[in-house]
Amino acid sequence: KIIGNSDPNQLVGVIETSYFEFREKPYLIEDRSGVDWVKYKARIELLKDFSSIANSGSGYIFIGLVPNTIKNKRVEYVEKVLVVDKSAIDIEKWLDILSDGLIPRFPRDKVKYGYIGKNEEVFWIRVPNSKDLGHFPYIIPQDQYNPEENIVLKGQVYGIYTRDGAKNIQLIDPHKFQEYI
Repeated sequence: KIIGNSDPNQLVGVIETSYFEFREKPYLIEDRSGVDWVKYKARIELLKDFSSIANSGSGYIFIGLVPNTIKNKRVEYVEKVLVVDKSAIDIEKWLDILSDGLIPRFPRDKVKYGYIGKNEEVFWIRVPNSKDLGHFPYIIPQDQYNPEENIVLKGQVYGIYTRDGAKNIQLIDPHKFQEYI
């Protein structure tokens, strides 16, 4: 409904859920050879956000919404709309990362995206259901950033993520998953 109405202010107050992810700023992506860990973590976050939403049944990622947290809870909601920096939206690079960074290979032509607002203040990405694509579950087969421990798990590490409310949840410990392979 929000995309059809084209009024991003209708998102103010909405709580992040398993099908509604939002960010204030775009995923700032750089090749791994640059070894800029902030940007590398953003690359992993893109893969985790996208795969967890797809594995949970579909949803949206919105960029240009300022988060706030409900006191005494780990729940984020949209505080206000921020005009997104369009020059930082690199959807083609993001689609390359999704196509190359997920197993099975993600079909880039299945993603819909665009802007909402009179002045295109907020960017959105529609994440399809991995089961509808016949690709359940999406797996991330590479180094993975663990935000709880603030470390990067290196090597051929596999991760399968889904959503629990607003949180990306790892379904299987990557080291345990490696034992099954």
